[in-house]
Amino acid sequence: MVKKILIIFFLLLLLLAFFSPRIATWQVQRTLRHHFKDADISIGSLSIERPLSAALSNIEIKNRLYEIKIKKVSFDATLKMVVLEPHVKLKGLSKEWFSKNKPAVKNLSNKILFRTIEIRDLDLQCKTPDLITDVHGSLELDLQNVRINSASLSSDSLKAGELSLEYIVLDISNVAAGKLSIGKLSYNKLKIKDIQGKVIAGNKTLRIEPLTASVINGNVNGFLNVTIADGFAYQAAFNLSALDMDTITKDFDLEKKMSAEGKLAGKINLRGDLSGIKELSGGLSSSEAGGNLIIRDQDFLNYLAQNVHQPIELVEAGFKEYPFDSATVSLGMHGQDLNLVVSLNGQKGKRNFDIKLHDVFYNGG
Repeated sequence: MVKKILIIFFLLLLLLAFFSPRIATWQVQRTLRHHFKDADISIGSLSIERPLSAALSNIEIKNRLYEIKIKKVSFDATLKMVVLEPHVKLKGLSKEWFSKNKPAVKNLSNKILFRTIEIRDLDLQCKTPDLITDVHGSLELDLQNVRINSASLSSDSLKAGELSLEYIVLDISNVAAGKLSIGKLSYNKLKIKDIQGKVIAGNKTLRIEPLTASVINGNVNGFLNVTIADGFAYQAAFNLSALDMDTITKDFDLEKKMSAEGKLAGKINLRGDLSGIKELSGGLSSSEAGGNLIIRDQDFLNYLAQNVHQPIELVEAGFKEYPFDSATVSLGMHGQDLNLVVSLNGQKGKRNFDIKLHDVFYNGG
């Protein structure tokens, strides 16, 4: 039924474009004003092209929150839309704006009757309170199944809260697995480099597996699932190996408080969205070679003494230098804090204590 209505509308638009292009252009502008309220809208011309399609040229939609300029949009009776050289600037749209206007946004998306949309030579500039990025490239979307048929996109940087990405390239093909590469990912003081992944596009999802990267002089291997409908969300599981404890203390600016030697391996599970990580769990353990731990920070030594219910003198003696044969660290998340449960075993005996790192997952909201 919807297809028949759209085909009839398409034929009527062709007739209007042929016999009265001004009336047809006015009708299109009227429709756009209904969906883009409080925006200035202009259309250069409406024409008929071969193979049979209707084309709108030099479209501009502007208001204080966004600006859209499109060289040409064409659509035909097969329910396919082709958009040429769209230049989009998002300036004031935020999570609060989308929350307030969610019914209108959902209503607009429900009224998009085209089956596929092909976007060529995209230039997207986003500078909003929640997301800063520039994206360039082309893509084809299956709107009926909410699926990316193909994509060739790149961005020099993306920043959302404490999450920052650099040198992003996404290639998706409808005939073979695609590829994702990210030069560097930063989250708070965590740095991950050389991210590479094989991309499989599904209905409403992208699955990236295997996904490999370098972190803390060690290696990461796992998968990432991304939901591309009803907002952006992700779920991931990673196996980590050969993480260098000395690099951890340097990267997280802990050298004045402590130093550590040894290698860690384990697994981490996480879930989140563009605002940051929402859930994190996992655990790490030392290699068979063990390692060494030295704690210098007096406040932390006092904290440990209270934590293990021992006199401060014993704690200071125990951690002045503590070589360990084995170590395990359990990771958890409570609100914006990272919780660590540490267990050590060595010649000086066992050491068990908890550490809470405050505001590790603060996202600026």
